[in-house]
This record gives sequence, structure tokens and C-alpha cells, in this order.
Amino acid sequence: TMFVYDKIFDENDTTEYVYDFVGKGIVKSVVEGRNGSIFAYGQTGSGKTHTMQGTGGIREGGMSSGKEQPGMVHLVARDLFQEAKLVKDRDFTFSVSVIEVYNEELRDLLSKERDNRLTIREDVSRGVFVDAVRVEANSLKKMLSCLSVGEKHRVVAKTTLNQRSSRSHIIFSIHVESFPLDRVDRASHRFGHVSTMNLVDLAGSESVRHRSAHSTERRRKEGGSINKSLLTLSLVIQALGASSRRTVSPINHVNYRDSKLTRVLQPSLSGNARLAFICCATLSAMYIEETKSTLQFASRIKHIKTKSRVNLMEDDDDKSAASHLRDELMEMKQEMAEMNQKLMRLDAENQKLRTSLEEITKERDEALGKIMNLEKEKTAAVIAAADAVAVAANTARQGKSDRPPIVTKATPRRDAEKTKEQKQFGQIGYLTSMVDRLVNNR
Repeated sequence: TMFVYDKIFDENDTTEYVYDFVGKGIVKSVVEGRNGSIFAYGQTGSGKTHTMQGTGGIREGGMSSGKEQPGMVHLVARDLFQEAKLVKDRDFTFSVSVIEVYNEELRDLLSKERDNRLTIREDVSRGVFVDAVRVEANSLKKMLSCLSVGEKHRVVAKTTLNQRSSRSHIIFSIHVESFPLDRVDRASHRFGHVSTMNLVDLAGSESVRHRSAHSTERRRKEGGSINKSLLTLSLVIQALGASSRRTVSPINHVNYRDSKLTRVLQPSLSGNARLAFICCATLSAMYIEETKSTLQFASRIKHIKTKSRVNLMEDDDDKSAASHLRDELMEMKQEMAEMNQKLMRLDAENQKLRTSLEEITKERDEALGKIMNLEKEKTAAVIAAADAVAVAANTARQGKSDRPPIVTKATPRRDAEKTKEQKQFGQIGYLTSMVDRLVNNR
């Protein structure tokens, strides 16, 4: 049997060499506004995850590390930012999402919710989609960090074929949106481009004859789900290839719904995307049947014809980043209006407080003026009393010095005069105490 492919790589070729041939052109198309997808297909242990994530994983296999080799994820992310910088007349926004297909269930690996299962939805404007969490990542470091967080939550387990076998399919999605810089009405979606770059690391197919007799029920269920989804993908590829070859009456129905994997990838497989499949095979004679199946799958992919187009943002596409920003802007405007009303109320209350403060300050100044007047009156009264006492004392001394001392006995008249003088001194003391009390009360 002879198979024809676009390119064959051996074990000595680096991932970057493979990427230059397979992915570089797709990345440029994504920056232009077209969808793109790169798949890694093959049996367990054939090198799919190594090709997609590099030798040290997504976080450890970074671009600055000299020891670890980068994978497709790193190279695609790097070139997306580099290609975007070359476009001087558009502003780009990047966000990422990570989805897992495990036992025919979709899971959002970036969701913080306890129940992270997703539901596939479809409408006329957006087609097939899932409401997965999108994390804005406008730098290479941030993007790789987010993708690494999602990859850490992927289900893996030890099997007879691999120490760390992937038990699910994982889809790394990089969403790109761009707007022209010279447009006055940049908020209008008519001038926006939106595209998605999918990096799909498929779980490896498992043959029953290579499965351990001690495998658990959970592992057998996982293997059955993986084989079912891969078989459905193969049938979908076959149907798409057959439809492309038939010119008279192409096949209209393709069973995307038979598996969650093909259903969620329907937008990529149905034609509006540039596709690349990296099919990994092992040289071991033990797995000759699996290798032959992989080669047959790869040959069927050659018959698929896609026609990607630039995706313009629809006005009713309420899930785009621009729509989110516009909604947030409206919410902020409403919040600002409410804050302005609160500020107006606070200003009115503040004015009332200022008026009250001015009145209180005026009353205080009047009270202080009265206190000062009372203190002056008190001082004058004390001085007058002191002067009266001094005058009386001087008069008494002068009267004594002019007359010789006369010894007289006490008479009622003398006692009455003395009592009168004491009363006068008592009244002066009383007036003084009353002045002090009035000052203190004020």
C-alpha cells in the first residue's frame, strides 16, 4: 500500500523544523483574521504531547530556556505576537481558553467553578460554540502561563504504554481580535476581525490487546471513550473527503454529533479554517497495526478541502471582546451617572453643613464678644472696688492722724457704722463673684 503526504519527518527533526513547514503559514492567516487548527494524532506513546507541548511542558519549555525544546504551543504563541507587531495599522487583543473532552464530557480547564462542565450551543450568527472562560493574555508570558494552568488540570494516568498517558483530548484555543487604528468609529464591529487558533492534542488510541489485564474499570471506560471519539473523527474526515471528491452530488450530512470532540471542532472541520494534521507513528513492530491505522487516517485527511475566509465581527456577536468592552463601558457610564447623583446630594448636604457652620461660627464670635465685654466690666468693677477700699482706708488713716487718740467705749452708733462698712465690703465681694460666675457661664 502506498500513501502520499505533504511531508514526512523523522525522529531527528526538531519541533521547530516541523513548525516552520506546518504552522508558520497558518499563524499568519490567523493574524489576518482567518481560523486555523493544528492537530496532533497518533497512538499512545508516539510523541503527540511532546510535539505540542515540548520536552518540559508548556511552562518549563519556554522560549528562553536553552535546555528544554519548545513545542507547537510555544512557537505558535511566539509568532502570533511577532506577526501582530508587524501589522502597524491594527490593534490586537489576545485571549485564551482551554477545553478538555473527557469521557464524552466537555470541561473548562480555566474555570474556577467546581462544576466546570460545558454545553455545546449553536445559533445562526455564531454557529457551534461553547461558553468557555476566556482569559485575556496580551503577552507571551501571560499566554503560556494561562495555557499551562489549563494543561495542569488535564486528566493523565499511568498505563502499560506510557508513564503519563493522556486520558482526554485537550483543545488549546487562542482567540485573536483586531481593529484598525485609523477608524474613528472603532466600536463598530464592521471593521473588526476575529479569528481562533486551535491546538488540538488528541489522546492516543488504545488497542485492547495492548491493555493490561489488571487495568481498572475506570481506565477501560476512558479507553473506550477515546476510541469512540477517534473513530467518529475518522468517519467525519472520511465523509468530508468523500464529499470533496464528489462533484455531482456531494454528501450533505456529516455525523458531527456522534461525538463531543467532532461536534466542538465542527467549525474547524467544516471548511472555514486552515487545517494541519501532524500524525505521529512509532517504529516498533509491536504496534504495526496502530501505525498502519495512523497512516490510513493521514491519507484520508489529504482529501479534505477547506476554504477559509476573513471573519468580520458581526453586530450581534455579543461574545466578542469588543462587545464585552462595550458592555463594560455602558455599565461604567451608568455607575458614573449614579456616582454623579450621589456627589450632587453630597454637595447639597455639604452646603447645608457649611451654612450651619457659618451660623455657629457667628454665634461663637458674638458669645466671645459678650465674654470680653463682661471681662472688661469685671475688671472695671474690681478696680473701682479696690479704689473705693483704698479711698476709705486713706480717709480713715487721715482722720486718725489729725485727732489725738481718744479712748471711747463702744456705742450703738459706732457699731452701726462698722456694720455698714462691712456690708459695703460684702456687696463689693458679691458683685465680684457674680461677674466671675457670669463669665464662666458664658
